[in-house]
Amino acid sequence: MNLASYIRRAWLVSFAGYCLCLTFAIAYSHVLVGIALVFLFFDMLLSADLRLSPSEKRLYLLIGIYVTWEIFSALVNDSPARSLWTLKEEWLFLFVPLALRAMLRERWRERFLFALALSTIVLGLYGWLQHFFFLNLRPDFALGIMPDGLARASGAFHNTLTYGNLFALLSVVFVTLALYTRANGIRWLYAAAGIIAGGATVFSYSRGPIVALTVGLALAAALSFRISRQLALGFLALIVISGALLAPNLVDRFRAALNPDESKQTLRDKAVSRITIWSTTVEIITEHPLFGVGPGNFYDAYKKKAPDLSVHFSHAHNDALNIAAYAGVPAAALYLCIWGYLLYLFSRETFRRRPGDPGAAVLAASLAGIVVFFVASQTEAAFSDEEVRSFLMVLWGFGLWALDTGSGRFSGPTSQAQ
Repeated sequence: MNLASYIRRAWLVSFAGYCLCLTFAIAYSHVLVGIALVFLFFDMLLSADLRLSPSEKRLYLLIGIYVTWEIFSALVNDSPARSLWTLKEEWLFLFVPLALRAMLRERWRERFLFALALSTIVLGLYGWLQHFFFLNLRPDFALGIMPDGLARASGAFHNTLTYGNLFALLSVVFVTLALYTRANGIRWLYAAAGIIAGGATVFSYSRGPIVALTVGLALAAALSFRISRQLALGFLALIVISGALLAPNLVDRFRAALNPDESKQTLRDKAVSRITIWSTTVEIITEHPLFGVGPGNFYDAYKKKAPDLSVHFSHAHNDALNIAAYAGVPAAALYLCIWGYLLYLFSRETFRRRPGDPGAAVLAASLAGIVVFFVASQTEAAFSDEEVRSFLMVLWGFGLWALDTGSGRFSGPTSQAQ
């Protein structure tokens, strides 16, 4: 092999390592992505292939305007250094072109998905063991115990909500891939990953991820109607029966959230209520509509706005509100434009294609996955959670690859062997 081949293999192996480590070692997975990006840069220079598809160009333009507005917001507030440092997380946008170009390599596509499925199964089963048998491999972290006597699954994460959100995405992505894939061997692997991840999400007892999972699985079932109506109806029945049998205590959690008994609510209960958080955030936005309070300054602004509350937060528990609060309403509008653009592209092309068309399975899985994230982000600032957001960026890249490969719009090669 020549130098270019070694460089190409280095970033492909690094990205495969990210897929394997995502569910349990976020720091290592991001280091591997950093390595992959360096080698990808040199690979693109050596191959002189810096072309972008039309959909890529439009997406990157929107992202560029969005990040530029965030930088202005960071510079005009009272603590620009801290705000600029907070914006370092925007490097996650680089996962999009990396994932897209990784999928161009025909021999590596199934390797990436296989590594991700394997990692999902292992850490998903770990969540099941946490839930039923209280297995805990982290002595510095105590499992949360629910009223039914079972533990809340959190996998390798300290936050059950992060675990729930990530595995909700993984579940819907792999279920959709299983519904679209015809090869039995890999289809059963995807199905196992999807089912195990879905159970792990339910066992986290996190309501937002469970709602998002339900919406995503319903979308997957709707998409599978074009493949087999019997399969879709059986799949929907499995969702309902599994949810009722696996975690009956969830009903009580949702009932308490939707119809709280105010006579039993403590000051802390009222302080952590989403309604309290959102109303306080809206007041912050009203006072700083153009550039917000600056990235990294939400906690201080929230505490100043509501000093009497017993609990204060570093984000708004809603992505659009959170961005509007720290970077201004224009930034939130740009964020929603990015979402609108991707949802429009992915959904339009998904329903145009037949299940056996090139890229149809990955495109449908990417659409279902980003819908799960968007639903979850209505009650949580998931875009600020790097573990979950990094996989969202990968789904954006996978979807763009599938979109442009199947339609023939990609200006570069659509299938490369190495």
